[in-house]
Amino acid sequence: MLKTLLALLFVSSLAQAQGARLAIYAPIDFAPEVFESANDTLARSDLPGYASVREQITLDLARGVNSVRFDQMPRKLDASSVTLSPLNPPKTLKILSQQFENDVVNPSRLLDLYIGRRIQLDTGGSASERLVGTLLGVSDGVTLQTDSGQVRTIREYAGITFADIPGGLVTRPSLIWQIDSPEVTFQAAELTYLTAGMSWWADYTITLKAGTECNARLGAWANIANASGRSFTNATIELVQARNNLTMARVDASPARTYSLERSTDLPTGSVKQLPLLPPQREYPCERVFALECSPTWKASAPITDAPTGDSTSAGAQLQLRVMRLNADGPNVMLPGGRIRVQQEGSVGTLNLIAWERVKQSSRANMLSVDLGLNDDIQIRRRVNDFAHDEAGAALEEAIALEVTNSSDARAEVRVRENLYRWRTWSITESSLPFERVSASAIEFKVSLKPNERQEIRFVVRYRWTPSS
Repeated sequence: MLKTLLALLFVSSLAQAQGARLAIYAPIDFAPEVFESANDTLARSDLPGYASVREQITLDLARGVNSVRFDQMPRKLDASSVTLSPLNPPKTLKILSQQFENDVVNPSRLLDLYIGRRIQLDTGGSASERLVGTLLGVSDGVTLQTDSGQVRTIREYAGITFADIPGGLVTRPSLIWQIDSPEVTFQAAELTYLTAGMSWWADYTITLKAGTECNARLGAWANIANASGRSFTNATIELVQARNNLTMARVDASPARTYSLERSTDLPTGSVKQLPLLPPQREYPCERVFALECSPTWKASAPITDAPTGDSTSAGAQLQLRVMRLNADGPNVMLPGGRIRVQQEGSVGTLNLIAWERVKQSSRANMLSVDLGLNDDIQIRRRVNDFAHDEAGAALEEAIALEVTNSSDARAEVRVRENLYRWRTWSITESSLPFERVSASAIEFKVSLKPNERQEIRFVVRYRWTPSS
């Protein structure tokens, strides 16, 4: 029996993990400002998000049935998600069973399990006593029947001595497998699982330099919260922003964006770690522009062929700060949504906070945009001058005019967005101004307006689709 126990402990101690690969999920609408502090974030049982973990472990197997323990598991593990896949194993290697033990040793659990058993209790204080007896209860203090027959209730005490650790308690959350091996071997295996208690969010700080030119220093950080109960060493991390109602219990195939971090890192449990999304505090060009649109944004699963119903107007223009050229001659950069602070250098070296907002996922590569306020002096009127639907030819053509007005006493740099909402296949056949394709279904015109100036943009868009049978 002793020989078997020693063998079990030896095998368990050699089930070691290599660097883990983590995909950490967070909802798009995660608002970390609802937590009072980093400690509050880690303490919350409802921390939104989870992690998918994939790592390689080594199993030290003897011939026959082995009980193998792996004690590097998070407390918030979803045990039903665990998969152990031996890599290139003998055909006769079998995993007979798997169990998760998470009843971790702590004073409260020890007291619960020692009810009806003998303990030694030191009362402490100036009149310190050492009491030995049977533990009767642990509600509102400790109730103890001493060896003399007295029943004592002690609400404050210095320490309790237990004879041993009751069966079922473990020092760390552990997975235990029963594995039948045909030979003595060190077997490599891949372990995958899901765990709650992990999430992330992005924080940005834009510092605008003093002067008339628009230049910005940008700090972009991913904050990774690990309250899973396990520390990860030399982990490779991919961050995922998914739909709003994100839980481990229900995951769908909704589009999500992933952000891979360049370097592996350690993630201690009980920590919020910041890792750069961009090289820290690099200077980028920027621009202050008025952005507006008044075209529909609804996306349909079939071509929208309804005739236009009349002119439309905007409710004003949004003053935006756009930080440009984030790729710095490298690959395209798409930034996740998060919190953003904008501060302006003052003439005497001060930093003035001018915006503190949340931003959505970037819809344009190599650009970060933040709204600074609405301006009613910039307006747009949209009208359709011509509309032709060729039902037999599966085509539609619109001639559109966008009238942009600056009613203010200052020059305005305006960006007019047009959503090409009728169908996914489109082309601009005529245009009075150059335009930029800003997404798969939108273009943008740049207009510079003098005080009290009005300009008109004219263009023709043609949609085509496959005729239905």
